[in-house]
Amino acid sequence: MKKVIVILSVVLVLFGVLGAGFLLVNSAEKEELAEIAEVSGKTVHVSPTPEQLPGSQNGAKSVQGFDDVINILLVGVDNSTAGGLDDRGNSDGMLLVSLNPDTEEIVFTSFLRDIRVRVNDAYYDKLTMVFHSGGIELLEKTYKENFNLDIDYYAIFNYLDVISIVDSVGGVDVELSEEEIYFMEGKIRNLSSLSNTPYSENELTTDQAGLLTLNGVQTAAYMRIRPAEGYYDFGRTERARTVVSEIIRKVYALSAQDMLQFASVLFEKIETDIPVDVMMAFAANAEEIKAYQQVMDRIPIDDAYSSLDNGSGFYIVPDFEVNSQHLYESIYEGKH
Repeated sequence: MKKVIVILSVVLVLFGVLGAGFLLVNSAEKEELAEIAEVSGKTVHVSPTPEQLPGSQNGAKSVQGFDDVINILLVGVDNSTAGGLDDRGNSDGMLLVSLNPDTEEIVFTSFLRDIRVRVNDAYYDKLTMVFHSGGIELLEKTYKENFNLDIDYYAIFNYLDVISIVDSVGGVDVELSEEEIYFMEGKIRNLSSLSNTPYSENELTTDQAGLLTLNGVQTAAYMRIRPAEGYYDFGRTERARTVVSEIIRKVYALSAQDMLQFASVLFEKIETDIPVDVMMAFAANAEEIKAYQQVMDRIPIDDAYSSLDNGSGFYIVPDFEVNSQHLYESIYEGKH
């Protein structure tokens, strides 16, 4: 059947983490996608109106597409049980996905979990604790107050969701070192138990080091390790960006039918305030967005932070002026 425009632009997470995927479907598959969304409590309108285009709420973007940067915060929640999002854990993974039509870039910016931030202009805490304390509303407010950063949309997932998302795209290809595999072993055992899968199906040995196709459990374990290679949280955020980029690559290669299955998994697993209508509005620009350059970034940037150990915990203390300026230039001006 005749192919039509890409109908779905979805934000993944992972932090763990997520990214952007695009769905090319025919008329019959559009109806199936609508059914998937309806079952998940979402509403789908096949043709976006001008009012439904991204950013049209404030008039910043045109009817033809979007003219301004859109910031989507991906929040990876670390829960010690299989309770999912019902148990508000710490935001162990925070990845900002910024789409800039002027520079034709998608900028992925990781924020280290141990960043010391001012919360509600009342007290200091680690960035990872803000979501646990006050949910996504407080987290978005904290980004605004500390980094002068506006969040347009959010998507929340936990590490058990990562398992299903990665498996739905057939796994991800990652280069693993012996040290990374060594530290993954305990995480794999824990995630195998939580996901009710045999450890033998997920086990890795150090002699397998090299380029491997990781399943969902292995990928979630890879994203959660900290000590490997001596980089601690710096390394973990880098691994999250690697997985997001790889998921995007795999999503682009999916068939229309496989993409429908992927969409079904995503709608079920992700908590987000991105309306389906807005996802569809991205579709009008899908071919252009698909060609955007991917840029990987991290806050704090090198030489713009200090460390603090006050006896009750370890903190990373950024130079907020320098890091906020870097964020603005990286996201809005394409200077990296």
